[in-house]
Amino acid sequence: ASRLGPRSNWSALQAAPLGQAKADRVRSLVPFYTVEEDIRLPDGRLLYPKGFTFNPLDYVSLPQRLVIVHPRDLGWALKQARFTDFILLTAGDALVLSERSGRPLFILEERVKERLGLVVAPVIVAQQGKKLVLTEYAPLRTAGGRARP
Repeated sequence: ASRLGPRSNWSALQAAPLGQAKADRVRSLVPFYTVEEDIRLPDGRLLYPKGFTFNPLDYVSLPQRLVIVHPRDLGWALKQARFTDFILLTAGDALVLSERSGRPLFILEERVKERLGLVVAPVIVAQQGKKLVLTEYAPLRTAGGRARP
């Protein structure tokens, strides 16, 4: 690994950055997808033409939530996340933080950020029927002056 340089420089481990949520906000998204090329059956018949648009949630369900946080909010995420949820980081070394926390952590990929229209964190993404609900959390000052997350 040393001949490849420090892990922090590996492009595959670069997380997509997000801003800090300034206010609690809930919004929903229908994750439509448009087929980029003709999809054909093995016998050559056309199944879906290029340009066909559909909602993947009509066919599959998302069994877990995505809990997306800045590394400084990891403690909050660990308390909020269910066992099956995926925690995605907007920065930092997911491998090191995963070892420290004892829980699998992942980086937020740019394509996921774009697909979900993410701009701030922390945010929890959950399926509700045929749409995704994105709940953003602003820091909350407590009596002791500490913030949530």
